[in-house]
Amino acid sequence: IISVIYSKYICSDEEKEKWNEFDKFFVSKQEEKKKLEFGYNGLENNKNETKKIQSNYNEETKNTNENETNIIEYKKNTFFNKIINWFKNLFS
Repeated sequence: IISVIYSKYICSDEEKEKWNEFDKFFVSKQEEKKKLEFGYNGLENNKNETKKIQSNYNEETKNTNENETNIIEYKKNTFFNKIINWFKNLFS
């Protein structure tokens, strides 16, 4: 806070220019660091990788669905469900 107050109101014009240059330099270094850390340059590669992962996932799910032949039926009105619904209705 003190440096902002100093750079905006107290320092001379030459010092203001130096502070502005320093700010620009610091921001550019931070942006470069972000690019290296998060890989902004490779966004197209990341899109291709996600498409590959999605296609592999779709193929795996098709294979597992083809292998599964046993289907379990769910009965909605079982004795326990009736009891649970009765308690829900009682408290609501």
